[in-house]
Formats: sequence, structure tokens, C-alpha cells
Amino acid sequence: QEREEAFLIAVAVMRTVRNSSNVTPNHVIYGSFLKACVMLMTEDDVRREPMIERVFRQCCKDGQVSERIWTLVKDAASLDLYERLINFDTSTDNWVGSFEAIPREWKSNVKENKRWQRNRRIKKA
Repeated sequence: QEREEAFLIAVAVMRTVRNSSNVTPNHVIYGSFLKACVMLMTEDDVRREPMIERVFRQCCKDGQVSERIWTLVKDAASLDLYERLINFDTSTDNWVGSFEAIPREWKSNVKENKRWQRNRRIKKA
């Protein structure tokens, strides 16, 4: 019951952000919403996969697919959905396969925090 209420609040907040003329959803907002979906919906919830798909497709359209979004979708989606969303670029009929290979327009508007980028480089080294 509490999870359902929290989920409905998350959906309402996301809807408000999407409809706002003052706020543009970015990869952080989309990532937070995806994380809420994962945490608040069970894997067998019939709304989960369509929600993940809608959010991911909107991220692509808005150019907001960051590495975090990529990972969240990979972890949250069924294998079938993941392959449909991530591994195949329908605009070019090409296999995508990795974050580095996704279409540039999917990530064109991601503006990552300089501190986060620096920390990510240090961790990779």
C-alpha cells in the first residue's frame, strides 16, 4: 500500500515536471524516476515494462540518455524489453550493443556535473 502511494506520487511529480514550462527534465530527473519505478514496482507489475519503455523512449527523444539511464534500463527491464530498447536503433537498423555506440542524438543534451565526471575518471583509472 505504501509503495503504491509512493509510486503514484512519483508519477504525479514526473507528470508535473513534463508539463511544466519552467523545468525541463534532464538525465538526473529521468534517472530518479526510473529508480523510483524499480524500487516501488515489483517485477511482475504489469505497468513496469510499459513505464520503463515510455521513460526510456522519452529520454532518447530528449537527448538525455546518460550512462546512468543506460544502466538503470539494463537492470530494470526484462531481457526482451532491453534488447528492443537498447540494442537496436530503429532509425538506422543498426545493432547498438554498448553505451558508446548509441546514436549521438540520444545523449546530445546530457550535461553532466564536472565533479561527477572527474570522480568517474578517477574510479576507472
